[in-house]
Amino acid sequence: RVNKKILKEKLTDGVRREFILKKKTAYLHTQLDDALTRVLYLKTKFAGKPLGLAIHGNVWKVVAEHSEANLDAEEEEKRRLKEEEEEKKRRKATRFYNTDNKAKKKGDRIETKFYKLATECKSVLGCRLEPTEKAEIVKLMQRREKKATLAIGDGNNDTVMIKTAEIGVGIRGVEGTSAVSASDYVISQFRFLSRLLLVHGRLNNRRICMLVYYMFYKASLIVWTIVFFGFYSAFSGQAPYLDWMFQLHNIAFTALPIIMFAIFDKDIEPENLEKYPFVYSWTRGPVLYGFHVFAEWAAVAFLHAAICFFTPWYSFEVTSPEESGQSFGFQSSMLVVYCAVVVVTNQKLAFYAAHWNWLWHLSFWGSISVLFGAILVFSTSTIFAIGGIDYFGIGFRLFVMIRFWITLILTSGLACMLDYSRACVVHFFPDKTRVFIEAVYLKKDIFDPDEITADPKGRAAAQGDFKAARGPKETYTGATFNFTPGVRAAYKRGKSKKPKSKGFMTAFKRSNRPARYKKS
Repeated sequence: RVNKKILKEKLTDGVRREFILKKKTAYLHTQLDDALTRVLYLKTKFAGKPLGLAIHGNVWKVVAEHSEANLDAEEEEKRRLKEEEEEKKRRKATRFYNTDNKAKKKGDRIETKFYKLATECKSVLGCRLEPTEKAEIVKLMQRREKKATLAIGDGNNDTVMIKTAEIGVGIRGVEGTSAVSASDYVISQFRFLSRLLLVHGRLNNRRICMLVYYMFYKASLIVWTIVFFGFYSAFSGQAPYLDWMFQLHNIAFTALPIIMFAIFDKDIEPENLEKYPFVYSWTRGPVLYGFHVFAEWAAVAFLHAAICFFTPWYSFEVTSPEESGQSFGFQSSMLVVYCAVVVVTNQKLAFYAAHWNWLWHLSFWGSISVLFGAILVFSTSTIFAIGGIDYFGIGFRLFVMIRFWITLILTSGLACMLDYSRACVVHFFPDKTRVFIEAVYLKKDIFDPDEITADPKGRAAAQGDFKAARGPKETYTGATFNFTPGVRAAYKRGKSKKPKSKGFMTAFKRSNRPARYKKS
């Protein structure tokens, strides 16, 4: 009897919860539809100013209950088949296929409506959310946007969210160290996030991109010369370079310049990156990472390898380097090829370096000097022949020959023409970053070109808005009532007039937000 009573209570509670959930779902559908219809009106009334959305934890529970992530494969298949059957019936009745009706049918899910409303807003504020619910919101954006996400928090309840996002940032505070331990980056205060993203994020994105492409480039360059040598050695397996030289290639001859580049290089000063946040988006996505960029570096590596191999080869191997008519052999020819490879590899990176300091000069010229010093050391004794090739005396004979230095300068110059031509094209057809750098250097007015093209007021009016947005009284602090209509004025008058909330959600308008944060 007790078990029946407990079972009856459970069934009753389950029916009651299901009824309440359906009631909330129907009501939330209505509120979401109403909010979506108001978006166009708000954007028209408050043109050029961002929208904001506030959502309570109870609202998200209803949205999460109907999330696509909660559907297993069988339920998803049933839902898909049901939609297909309904679509066939509708097409049969109407005798035509309307893609808009199909999109509307797919958008009937409550998660889709919430996602559409959230994407129309500049920011979404969640209140009374559980740790797992924060992670569910991150998963929703990952599933819908197909982009990398960043989560930041300072408490134990943010740990799940930080682990869910691709990039986690923890704030060191008084709420424990769980968020700090689970994060990828740690900052002391929330205001440091802007510098972490706008300065370190952008600069390191460019540095890492160049590091990856450059490592592939210099490895491909030396390998292609070995392939070309195989055609002249009948692919007999003869080593073209001394093993000692080959092992020092990535350790001593080409290591320091890329390390200095990856640590110190910066095309824009940090203070300008913080002052103009719209620059951050110009180097994201396929601008730096893409198949077209990879193909360009691969093609340049092949062309440089052909120049570095065939120019010294026909200067030394095909023709006689001495008046006696005797050849030094392939050892001397391939040693000239290797010298050209090292010089061209380092000078390739020099064309991309934007910040030249004494460390960069030391690493660049020092790497080339170490190469010539190593050649002299390997030419002093036959003991280094255990590396596969005997360089005894070759270095001393080559360094006193005019032909060696002319060939080395000619080879590096021919290879340099490709990069020099590319640099000239950039000056005649600059991108946004290049124009911004020149404007800063010439101390011209700085503005976001994306806003200028979309603003009907024109360039002069946009420049005026750009300067006015940087007034000391309009600095965004995040602690005022500037962004809710009527609230700050009411508080100044001593009247607490709160905006009326309709339903679970309130779409509020950030009316006084400065124009500088419109695109940041």
